[in-house]
Amino acid sequence: MKKVFFIIVSMGALLVAQQGCTSRSAGQGDLIVEERIQGALQHIIDNPPENINHNDGLAYLYMNQKVDRANELINDYCEEHPIEPVAYFAPYPRKLFRLYLMPQCHKHLTDVTRRNIEEMAWNWIYARSQIDPSASSWNNASRGVWHITGSENHDADCKVCNLLAAQILRQADTPYGPRAKLADGRTVQEHYQAWVDYWKEYFRQRAREGLTCEIAHPSSYGMATIGCWYDAAELGGSASLTKVGQDCLNLFWARVACEFEPRTGTRSGWTCTRGYKYSWHETGSIYWARNLLNIYGWHDTETEPWWPLLGFYTSSYRVPDIVRAIARDTNRGA
Repeated sequence: MKKVFFIIVSMGALLVAQQGCTSRSAGQGDLIVEERIQGALQHIIDNPPENINHNDGLAYLYMNQKVDRANELINDYCEEHPIEPVAYFAPYPRKLFRLYLMPQCHKHLTDVTRRNIEEMAWNWIYARSQIDPSASSWNNASRGVWHITGSENHDADCKVCNLLAAQILRQADTPYGPRAKLADGRTVQEHYQAWVDYWKEYFRQRAREGLTCEIAHPSSYGMATIGCWYDAAELGGSASLTKVGQDCLNLFWARVACEFEPRTGTRSGWTCTRGYKYSWHETGSIYWARNLLNIYGWHDTETEPWWPLLGFYTSSYRVPDIVRAIARDTNRGA
């Protein structure tokens, strides 16, 4: 009954929006989105943080600015934070994999930088990725999408890195390539296909069952998980994965729109999970996507661009016009 209710509410909201609940046309909205994305990226480039690192290189490469500095930052990170090819936790190199796989960024990478990222991808996936129904669920593409190791956002980060690493390696030159064998004797291509299948089923199941486990988290947990969704849908190299991933993202943002307060730029849902760590999580005054949703044209309250959102700013995914219309309607109730 819960699933039916969720689907009816979400689809009902979409149908209401079709009747035109905003004065801003789709064309105007699209233009505003692109202008705001460019503005956010330029702001980050012009106002670098004190601890500037490879994450900022994503903005530099995407905007074709400070390209030499971007390559320097990436190579420094690879040297200072090497990943060992063992089945053990390591920091997630998802931003590195994103900029390698994005054509707008890849073309600005030096040969040295490309090789460093390819080595990082190899060392990440070599012994970590598993395709074994009898093994533990950690990093295992064969244990089903509801086997979550640790928290939802860490589990998604770990598993999307497997997909992206395999995508990098299958198109890389020797000694890598699709036939290169990982620690379990299976090829890069076999691991890649297993993770494509995993993420397709992941999106299908999340759409059926209610999307996230860390429900409506206002801060970093939600940002991390949905960031993984963006990367899997956009950079996985599979048209069918992109389709189901973007469909799931559409549904996610439609649900947010139903709870969105355009006058404040925050999600005003009834409840969230894992909001216990910091008191400001419980104030209702913050939302990790507030600046992103200003960029998407959901509200007009300007907020400062935030470098952790670089993966969203540089994504080709766009929320459907109909969902933006729901979010902007101040008379629909929330």
